[in-house]
Amino acid sequence: MVVDENFIHRMTLRFVGAINKVREDKIRELGDFFQILKTHYSQKPQSHKEISLIEVFEKIEVKVTDKLTQIINSITVKAIGHLGQLREEIIQKGMILDQITEVPTKAETQLSTQPEIIDVKNIETARKIKEEIVRRNRILKELLEAVPQFKILEIIEKTKADNYTTLSKATGYSNTAIRNYISELEEGGFIIVDRSRKPFMLKIAKTPW
Repeated sequence: MVVDENFIHRMTLRFVGAINKVREDKIRELGDFFQILKTHYSQKPQSHKEISLIEVFEKIEVKVTDKLTQIINSITVKAIGHLGQLREEIIQKGMILDQITEVPTKAETQLSTQPEIIDVKNIETARKIKEEIVRRNRILKELLEAVPQFKILEIIEKTKADNYTTLSKATGYSNTAIRNYISELEEGGFIIVDRSRKPFMLKIAKTPW
């Protein structure tokens, strides 16, 4: 069970590292593309009455970059949510199996005359794996800081902020952006939103780290 959980944890960390690289690469490629356009058209004479193509390209670059980042961040939240569910299922199944195997039959109890032998090697292996998971969790948290949704999740975890207005002040994001991010976190199973209260109250369900 420990090994399976460890595998999911390693896969999550690798995925976040890979998606961050994709984000950086694509943003750099967009920047290079628009720089070529601006360089090309800056060499052409324009009258003062004409709209500056450079300004147009710059506005388009900002909008396209923002949209690309939003899409990648949304994909990240959904993927981390699915991986978290898979990890929880593995842990739950492992707990059930542990409970079953820990219950000896009556015949086994009567026949067993040897003292219980503790497998020190397995215990040490499990301890090292857990220490490694703790280490990876720190790395995972750092990698996810680039994603606004998880930045918000970390703020809720640290400060116990429980509403949109408090989060907006803490992050600098607009209320609309906060609502969208919270909606994605809720869909991913990270946040519970109590809509029976005004303002809505937020509570952490789980974190990926």
